[in-house]
Amino acid sequence: MINFNKAVKLINQNTQTLPIVELPLIESLGFVLAEKIHTKTPIPAFKSSAVDGFAVNLKALKSASENNPVKLKIQGIIQAGDTNKYILKQNFTFKIFTGALVPENTDAIIMKEDVIEEDDYIIVNKVPEKKENIRAIGEEYPQGKLVFDKHTVITPPVISMLAFLGIGKVRVFNKPKVSIIVTGNELKDYQEKVKEGEIRDSNGPFLVTALKALGITPVFVKTIKDDKNLIKDVIQEATGISDIIITAGGVSVGDYDYVKEASAEVGFNEIYWKIAIKPGKPNYFAKNGNKLLFGLPGNPVAVAVAFYMLVRFAIFKMMGVKCVPTKYDSAPLLFALSKKVGRMEFVRGRYINYSDKNVYVEPIMKRESHMIGSIALANCLIHFPQNKSFLPRGSIVDVTNVDWFKIGY
Repeated sequence: MINFNKAVKLINQNTQTLPIVELPLIESLGFVLAEKIHTKTPIPAFKSSAVDGFAVNLKALKSASENNPVKLKIQGIIQAGDTNKYILKQNFTFKIFTGALVPENTDAIIMKEDVIEEDDYIIVNKVPEKKENIRAIGEEYPQGKLVFDKHTVITPPVISMLAFLGIGKVRVFNKPKVSIIVTGNELKDYQEKVKEGEIRDSNGPFLVTALKALGITPVFVKTIKDDKNLIKDVIQEATGISDIIITAGGVSVGDYDYVKEASAEVGFNEIYWKIAIKPGKPNYFAKNGNKLLFGLPGNPVAVAVAFYMLVRFAIFKMMGVKCVPTKYDSAPLLFALSKKVGRMEFVRGRYINYSDKNVYVEPIMKRESHMIGSIALANCLIHFPQNKSFLPRGSIVDVTNVDWFKIGY
């Protein structure tokens, strides 16, 4: 049996980043950039108005004040999108709108609400600062500046920026093809009625939707009985179309736990079996070429924790994410915790603002691995170290934030 950190290292050593593909920009959401993106022009590329107002030359305003207002004739109107290049005449002004190209000879833009409009004139009673309300060329990025580095996760704001840069296609790392196999004689479809001794399958729906939250639709999903030959056949079928196979159930030491044996007969070589963690001790990880198999326990909370802390790491590395799986937050415990020494426990918890105005992590006290509500309510996992048996209230603990939709760390 290995510890959690060793398991993470072995996953890292045995997981390969997938090949690069080119996608239309609008289809790249949730992928990871496989190239650096630089600006080809300055941003902004031209001087533009930051407000709705009036373009002025400071010489024309001289020493405008409440007691000595200056009157300027409106030379014309410039709207956003107008590509004409105007020249501001002395003692004139242009009415200009946000984003519009600033005319030559303009020193500043006075906000509309800071002047008085009278017919074709404006009355100005204060002198603005030079360059006030003018967006300068290259103010955000000079030409050739790095905007996004390789390994950046593509989010809607990233797509917005890439579109602004005029990029129609992007090179990204491909996403893995993932298969799900759930085993158990006791399992029924979640929509079926169950008898005593039977339970509804929650692991299948969890794994399908946990993958979809990361933008991955499983290529193969199967719930089957605890039959060695059937399990072998299904793993064989999934191997041909998958980068990752996730199984739930059948990896412990019971008489009907066949996943290890069946996967070995298909060609998977064991990397590890059993991790000193709770929940999820009977975790199995194997490899066949560059294809990975994660054998997760059958208890739903153990499946959720193992997926979040282990399987996601492999998925992210395949996707090209720069992974930092051992980077955690920290927070004080709201309540004391106790356990037996020997395994790291990932205690389901919630962040809470307490009466002393500090942010604590509150353990969800029903912690057994079959108690699904604990993971449904949790927004974090509290790390209870392997060599500790007691953590008093106020102890500063490592915490993994739980965000099922987040790609990366």
